[in-house]
Amino acid sequence: MRAALRTRAIEWGGRLALVGLSCVLGLACIEIGARWLEARRVQRQRQIRRSAPAERFDPVLGWAKIPGSSLRVDRGEFDITFHYNSHGLRGPDRDYERPPGVRRVLLLGDSFGEGYYVKEHDTARAVLERLLAREAGCGTWQVINGCTAGYSTDQEYLFYRDEGHRYGAELVVVLLYHNDLDHNTRPTIPGGMRKPLFAIVNGRLELTNVPLAAPPSPKPGPRSPGKEEHLQPWRGSIALRMLGKRTVDSAPRLFDLLEWAGLVPPAYGNMPEELTPFGVGPKVPKMWRMVSLLLRTLNTEVRADGARLALLYVPVVFEVDRDEWALTSKRYGWGHKWRREKVADRLRSLCAREGIEFVDPSPQLRAAVVAGHRPYFRTDFHWNEVGNRIAAEAMLPLVQRQCGLQGATGRLFRR
Repeated sequence: MRAALRTRAIEWGGRLALVGLSCVLGLACIEIGARWLEARRVQRQRQIRRSAPAERFDPVLGWAKIPGSSLRVDRGEFDITFHYNSHGLRGPDRDYERPPGVRRVLLLGDSFGEGYYVKEHDTARAVLERLLAREAGCGTWQVINGCTAGYSTDQEYLFYRDEGHRYGAELVVVLLYHNDLDHNTRPTIPGGMRKPLFAIVNGRLELTNVPLAAPPSPKPGPRSPGKEEHLQPWRGSIALRMLGKRTVDSAPRLFDLLEWAGLVPPAYGNMPEELTPFGVGPKVPKMWRMVSLLLRTLNTEVRADGARLALLYVPVVFEVDRDEWALTSKRYGWGHKWRREKVADRLRSLCAREGIEFVDPSPQLRAAVVAGHRPYFRTDFHWNEVGNRIAAEAMLPLVQRQCGLQGATGRLFRR
């Protein structure tokens, strides 16, 4: 009997040892694969950085795209090459002077308006232009994409003042994202790039730092690939670091469980100051004074050009996804003074006061989330093709009213 028990114990011990060894080998293979994928990603980024630059220094705006240039962005979830036209804008070549019988819409904004990270055919600009082409009785319309990644409201105003007005648009639409409120009050953006800074003097805007100082010239010789962003191991593992990056947005509840178990790094450190308009902070009143005066000044100039100004609000993902809001509030310890509708509500009131038409696509974006058609990328905070489509449909009634047409098109997603 004892011999039989000893034999069975040895057999089970061998099986457990084999299972343990298999697990160790399996985890080792996963880690080796993760490190190989990371090496490939770094190599691709190195090749991209060696390509010709797509941005140039601008003494007023801080930066602008080089006319005729291209830019490849590879983030795993998407691999897109941007092409810029002869004026340094995304979209087809368009002369400043409007062709006879053609009417125009000009978009002003940041990376959301520029269309990060979708093909040009899927940007809000391109979709809106196609929708207008199908509108009977509205004539021929062109939509100009005057948006540049990283711009805030102050740069968008300066772009319109110095160049955008030359397109002769009769409708100008500003796409405003919440971080504009913070960036309008700063001389640099995250990453250190210099930008213009306005001050409010006697109720008027005054530029304080233009022309901007040019950045140091690059050293002669082959172009440097720049700083490479290597993933740092978590508890000695690249695979665990990748698991955290993959689940933090795409599966937040799983991420919380993994974070609790110590298998992935914490999602956030200190809260970015750009989120304070959703709650409270000593700089919030200044942010609102600045954006209010910027929009008022832009509205005055647009009207002087015989055009009309509208504002399309760009919600952050937690404004249209309750689960995202709950997780973000938990991570930052937000209390009852923080509301996800706070920025949109205040912008709506501001626009009503200034006579600027306000459009908020949040209901359509929420409906898309409920229907299972996520309008944002999983690992990036920008709109995907669905989000761009919804933004274009939200802008269509603005142009219909410009044409004297009544009604609006149906929504893509309904509850």
